[in-house]
Order: sequence, then C-alpha cells, then structure tokens
Amino acid sequence: MVKELEGITPPENNDILWRFMDFEKFVNILTSDSLFFTRADKFEDPYEGYKPKSIKDIQKEAANQVKNSITNEVSEIFDGDSQAKFLENWRRYVMCNCWYNSEEESIAMWKIYSARNSGIAIKTTVGNLKESLSDEYDVFIGKINYSTGEAYEHHYQHDLAFSPRSSSEIEQFKKILYFAYFRKRTAYIDEREVRIIIDSVPSVFDYFNSNYPESATPDDLSTLINTGFPDIWKIGERLKIDVNTLIREVIISPYAGDWVTETVESVVCRYGFTFRVRQSNLLGPPA
Repeated sequence: MVKELEGITPPENNDILWRFMDFEKFVNILTSDSLFFTRADKFEDPYEGYKPKSIKDIQKEAANQVKNSITNEVSEIFDGDSQAKFLENWRRYVMCNCWYNSEEESIAMWKIYSARNSGIAIKTTVGNLKESLSDEYDVFIGKINYSTGEAYEHHYQHDLAFSPRSSSEIEQFKKILYFAYFRKRTAYIDEREVRIIIDSVPSVFDYFNSNYPESATPDDLSTLINTGFPDIWKIGERLKIDVNTLIREVIISPYAGDWVTETVESVVCRYGFTFRVRQSNLLGPPA
C-alpha cells in the first residue's frame, strides 16, 4: 500500500517516470516479477540521509516527544545515546527504489547507463507504478527536494518541525526516520528523482519478534542497539510487482546497435509480455 508522508511532495499519478538500467537488471525484473530496493547506505552518495547538526537537534527534540507514546519501559531505553545510535544507524534499514521524473528521456541519463551501449529504460507513470506494487510492504513515494547550504537547513527545519495537529506520534516518528531520504543536495538535481521507500519499521521489529509500535518491548530496542544494528537485508529487498501493469514501454539506448533492440524484443516475447520495445530516437533528426 502506498502511504503519504507529511512534508514530502507527492508526484501526480499521470507524471511520467523512467528507470534506466543495464540489460541484466531488466531481465531480472521480468524473471523475478519484482523491483529491487537498495539500502540507503549502499548508494554511491555517502551523504544519503544527511542531517546537519541543527536538524539533528530538532530531530532529537521531536523523538523525545514521540517516545512518550510508546511504553514507559521502551521510552527509558529510547533516550540519550541509545536514541542517537538508533537514528544514525537507521539508514541501513531504509530501502529505496529511484525513478527519473520527466515527460521526455534524458541524453545525460543514457550516457550514464550506456557504458556498453546496451542501456534500457522502462517507461511508466506514477499511477501505473502504484498499481503494480504488491501489498508485501507499505511504501512511501515522493519527489526529492533539492537544496544546499542554508536553504537546505531552512526548508528541512520548517518541514520537519511543523506538522498538522492531527498527526499521531507514530506518524511523526516515521517522519523522523524517513524524512531525510527525500532530500538531496542540488548537485544531484539533474536526476529529477521520484523515490519509493519501503516502510521497514514493522519489519525490523518483527525481526525481534515484536509488532512495533503497538506491542514493542524494551528487549526489542535494546537488542537492536546492543547487537550493533544487524544487517537484516544485506544489500536491499525485493518487492513483488505486476510487470504488465508497471511497464508501458521499453526504450533501448540511442547508442545501441539494432541487435540490442531485437534481443530485447525476443526476451520480452519469450517471457510472455506484450509491451512495446523500441529504440530511442534522440540521435535522430529533430522533429
């Protein structure tokens, strides 16, 4: 189920999305009926989920308010150093799937993903993406907010600190955990990213035989902290999808030879799919 997260800009259902990849990853989607969500700490950008000190102070204050909604025993553990460790290590439990949001494809994105001249792009819409997702996990979806320096801190402070009165403490807690992963520096603005994040809060605590937050126990949080935040998901997690619902069209790199398009068409047919496969015309004459 797709859920809203306060302060995150949701894309429109008719927004066009692209996912650029190599041939092997495309075939893997067809054969596994799934999308792969990568752990935030495994991305190339070492500052995924970055929070300036001013944001950490706000986050700490908000977390102190949120913990009061949990049992008193858990509240005592979720304080001080334990709280800081939890928030800092949470990035290994944040799993993301990223899309390029634009009406048209991008020559820059093709260059990044066409090192062997065999790049592939899946074209879909936000609505199709939402419909294709299974109910294995709840997910958040939103546009990345790009800013740098004082603007980054100012916007972050405003959006994190102010929320509707109707927000529950638990929803505020999730906001604290996931908010930073919908923000990036302006150096990445060309990615025009729409991101999906698996809501892994229940799953992490299920790992310790709990159903957080309703019946979380002190042992669950202390075990998570004292075991050094174990790698429950080594690199990431797969989420089952309906491939036919997801994919509207498959585009082949403009740098690829004809044989690549023919090969992809053959593979798509072999696995019983009927969506269109065509080569990009970006290197052709302007319309």
